[in-house]
Amino acid sequence: MKIGYARVSSTDQNLARQIKALKKAKCEKIFEEKQSGKSTENRPELQAAIAYVRQGDTLVIASLDRLSRNYDDASDIIKQIRDKQVKMEVLDAPFLSMRTGDSDMDKFMFDLLTKLLAYMAQTERKKIRERQRQGIEIAKANGKYRGTRPLTPQTHLTHKNDLSTAVSLIN
Repeated sequence: MKIGYARVSSTDQNLARQIKALKKAKCEKIFEEKQSGKSTENRPELQAAIAYVRQGDTLVIASLDRLSRNYDDASDIIKQIRDKQVKMEVLDAPFLSMRTGDSDMDKFMFDLLTKLLAYMAQTERKKIRERQRQGIEIAKANGKYRGTRPLTPQTHLTHKNDLSTAVSLIN
């Protein structure tokens, strides 16, 4: 059985592209969530997918960085999956599914390449954070960065009024 896992980092991002790819790959069940990939904490759908797969199944992901953007976490997840004798298919890295006919060589190549890709995903996350930090410094220097605004009673009332308006439109 093919089981899919899709993840985006924030609630304003869309899972549709990944879900479409997983359905095209003939996944019978798809776990999806909107959580950061920096760690496996607070990723209930990932944990559910790992618990759900059984020996002989294939866990399908659109890209290795959807599994994790942390090198150690990605390695741990892959180990958990392999310990259950579950295969992995990474849609944007079909070379990970190549078979040489030598199971030891196949395992070595898979491990080597997934570790390289996990390292690259973690490095990209570090670069994103660094660019964000630099952008915030520039915005602060130009007086344009205010940071996260605290919730005030006035803000609360505004959100409450927006909710009341939305509810009245529905009814």
